[in-house]
Amino acid sequence: MPKELTMKDKLYRHGLAKTVTILMMIAVLVAAVAMIRIYIEGKHYSQFEVVDTFNKVGAETSSFRDYQGNLLVYSNDGVSAYNTKGKQLWNKTYEMQSPIVKVKGNYVACADYKGGRIYVMDENGPACEIETNMPVIDLNLSEKGVVAATLQEDKITWIKVYSSEGVEISEIKTTMEKSGYPIATAISADNVKLGVSCLKPQGSGVSTSVAFYNFGDVGQNETDHLVSGKDFEGSMIPFLEYAGNDNAIAISEDRFMIYKGKEKPALEEEIELKEEVKSVFYSENYVALVFNNTESEQAYRMDLYDMSGKQMFSYVFDMEYHNVLIRNDYVLVYNEEEVIILDKKGKEKYNGNMGGNIVSIVPTETKWKFLIVRSDEIEVIKLY
Repeated sequence: MPKELTMKDKLYRHGLAKTVTILMMIAVLVAAVAMIRIYIEGKHYSQFEVVDTFNKVGAETSSFRDYQGNLLVYSNDGVSAYNTKGKQLWNKTYEMQSPIVKVKGNYVACADYKGGRIYVMDENGPACEIETNMPVIDLNLSEKGVVAATLQEDKITWIKVYSSEGVEISEIKTTMEKSGYPIATAISADNVKLGVSCLKPQGSGVSTSVAFYNFGDVGQNETDHLVSGKDFEGSMIPFLEYAGNDNAIAISEDRFMIYKGKEKPALEEEIELKEEVKSVFYSENYVALVFNNTESEQAYRMDLYDMSGKQMFSYVFDMEYHNVLIRNDYVLVYNEEEVIILDKKGKEKYNGNMGGNIVSIVPTETKWKFLIVRSDEIEVIKLY
């Protein structure tokens, strides 16, 4: 005769059944989310719709940049920031002949080539002005607003570092005879590490020295704060940038290098390049190198690498590109009419004509929604 279930048994079975039901529902939900994600990641967009339009901002000669999902507009007369609705966020006027403009995070730094003043702006507008007392040859910027200015004084070239308040923090003296001429600088996101690429003559050729300085506690015990460095004979390294806090990238005509280190950057990856690099684009996590393509009919080849030196994809294309934008999950290539969007595997998400007179494209905070800056107006478009 079957044993009669007690109340405790019934409650146990009921609870177990309920638990199994919940687990099954969770499994179905996870599977549904996974399927949706696979669908979205594999989807190819073929069309777009204009969801908003507003009058173009800036002058005819203005240049446009992405500014944290907003629009940065600058010219010889000033610099301004606008949101995706065309509302001005801030403005700074100046007069320059050949403005040098750097953007990192919420900060913008502007200086006239061979001028003597640097303007620094943050998300609220003008933050400080720096009087250099020497001509500005180049400048760079950290994500926290620290400025590295390359300044010329007769046969001496200075690299002076200023805080986001405009206070001089440190300086490096260079001469062609001893250290070489600085052709690139890079500042880490924590404002502590400074990378410098110096070109110097060597016999009938040249060599480049890539050196890193630490202005924090670790560098206090080192001569001139120098914590690491290496000479590259026969090479010119005009590209040196920090991608985030602990990764720096350096690129010459024949090699791509990744430096890593929280305190003392060291060369971790060195990739030989068979062709000369035509263009370099980077984000915090990726580097895109564009080459003239010699192996097929398409004009260009773009290789995407992550910060470990792993090649994510190689993509060939014919478009005469104007710019390349890298985001966490896609790469966007565009010119005055055409746009190509690739995922991180090199698969096309979009490839088509978006109309003429494109001056700049700015990704918004909404995925697959972009600001299209045209010569006569600005559109907000969405892919579908």
